[in-house]
Amino acid sequence: MAHNNSNTDSQPDAHRFSAGRYLQRWNAEFADPAVELVYRKQREPLMVRQLRYTLLLWALLFLLFMLPDWLALGASQAFFWLATYRLVFVACLLGGVLLLNKYPVLATDGRLAMWLALLGHPFFFLYFVLRPDVTAWILGVIMVLQISVFLYLPGRVGLSLWVALFGWAGSLATLAALGMGPAKLVGVAFVLALPAVVGYYTALRLERMLRGEYSLRQQVMSSNAELRAEIERRKALEAELERQATTDPLTGLCNRRHYEALYERELNRCRRQGTGLSIAMLDLDHFKSVNDTHGHEVGDQALVHTAEILRAGLRCSDVVGRFGGEEFILMLPDTPLEQARVVVERVMQTLRSYPLSGVEGGVRITATVALTEVKDTDGNLSDTLKRVDVALYQGKAAGRDQLVLS
Repeated sequence: MAHNNSNTDSQPDAHRFSAGRYLQRWNAEFADPAVELVYRKQREPLMVRQLRYTLLLWALLFLLFMLPDWLALGASQAFFWLATYRLVFVACLLGGVLLLNKYPVLATDGRLAMWLALLGHPFFFLYFVLRPDVTAWILGVIMVLQISVFLYLPGRVGLSLWVALFGWAGSLATLAALGMGPAKLVGVAFVLALPAVVGYYTALRLERMLRGEYSLRQQVMSSNAELRAEIERRKALEAELERQATTDPLTGLCNRRHYEALYERELNRCRRQGTGLSIAMLDLDHFKSVNDTHGHEVGDQALVHTAEILRAGLRCSDVVGRFGGEEFILMLPDTPLEQARVVVERVMQTLRSYPLSGVEGGVRITATVALTEVKDTDGNLSDTLKRVDVALYQGKAAGRDQLVLS
């Protein structure tokens, strides 16, 4: 039998695996055929290589032992029959190697190894007939075969058991036909059975150990997969919670908590680099009348529409947030007042040019904007917004839809 672990692991369905990981007593195979097939599949590459080398070595040994036959028998009819059997069997072994190259599943299926082993045993039965002078030696070889079929011939324990029984029964039947007495037959039966029993139970132990290791490895893989999935789920949940904590749910813009934190970061950076930081407050004109005339659903659409225009009209480094109600805040890092004025006027023009669609007659949106550049005396965002509030009030009083600098 082959007893090597494969580095390639296949992971069967978790429920099916857990139900089928228990082993059958007599052949140490998984009770669930589906799990057993997956196990054999992951061992297939190693089993193919091991069985291929075993068959080639077997063929070489069969050919080499023609020399002792020639020396003992010469060009006799007995030598002819033994040599013919050897050559036919070697051809079968080489044919098995070719079949393995084309159908690798034959290595783990076990039947190829079983039939070749069954075909090899009658050669030794023939030896009993043609060379009775070496009966003891042949019995020793069969004893080696009885244990080797379990431990060294890659296959399956259950099928190897049939091969061992065939070798045991065939040897006894041949010796009985040649006239061996009952007392000697009982002794031969015991001698031939002993290595088969040892090989069988050793192979069972090894196969149980291999499948036990495979079971543990699959359980670890399953647990790791569940752990990875849980980690990914938690990461996604944390990301979603972070998004909800920092994002306005309607517009998807930064909420107050988020843009205040970004303000502190950008203010410190701009002051270190000696660049300007401009802040603008945008208030939609006559927004209450939009809600009263078209309903709050259209009002929400107007807010989302405005948010999309603001995002599209600004740089990735700029910050757009919803201040509350119909008010929006724009933060333009590395932008002095005059450059910020150009940017804000362009955004205002875009708002005028693209009314809210999907409403009969459309809804024209305009905004009053107050713009200022953060001063050295501003300690926090509230200090800056006080100037912006005053300028915004002036813009509304002057007729709305205009930009006021402060």
